[in-house]
Amino acid sequence: MLTVAKNYLRFIKESIKCNLKAVMEYKKSFLIQSVFMFFNNFFFFGGISKLGQYILEGGLDTYLTQPKNVLINVMVSGMDFSAFGDLIYGLVIGLFAVEFNVLRYIILVCLGIIGAIFYICIESLIRLLTIKIGNTDNIEHVCINTLMITFGSYPEAIYGKFIKLLIYTIIPSAYIAFVPIKFVQTLDFRFLLWFLAVACGFVTLTAVFSKQMLKKYESGNNIAMRG
Repeated sequence: MLTVAKNYLRFIKESIKCNLKAVMEYKKSFLIQSVFMFFNNFFFFGGISKLGQYILEGGLDTYLTQPKNVLINVMVSGMDFSAFGDLIYGLVIGLFAVEFNVLRYIILVCLGIIGAIFYICIESLIRLLTIKIGNTDNIEHVCINTLMITFGSYPEAIYGKFIKLLIYTIIPSAYIAFVPIKFVQTLDFRFLLWFLAVACGFVTLTAVFSKQMLKKYESGNNIAMRG
């Protein structure tokens, strides 16, 4: 009985080693997956995903009356604590992906955090459109869950020129995956500056757009106290 158990443990161990070896053969794709896992699950500030709902139901009134930035206030109003597990998983995978290189790992984590901010900006821009066009759940699902994450989860090399044009412009998944990964791999600061410039641009765009859209928000007179 003990011998059988040892044989199965040895089998499981060898299977894990083979799987890791196969994954590391596609190191770039592995790195992309780890970054996406990190930024996507760092997004445990779940409040921003409810922004559209608050706008439709008049629940945004509470946040508008407080002396804080509305988007930040909404973002931290709710957290998805179940995302911590995936966040830890992403951090562990990232460690393997950079082969335990401390400098590259720190860079990977920092870029993942910036990627999370990037993601929040895009989510905010879409949700703010609720003020103008109504429910944006379907738009958000298509743009983020279907297009951005799907295109960013595969190596850039498999895409043709037209798709590459899309992911660097209309569907900016390249800036959450491919550009930061290029910097992690090469430490070429041109990629870092490129990434930071686009990220700052999106933060600025989100700030300006939110200011303009919130001016058009019609109060639902639904003011509640928050702790």
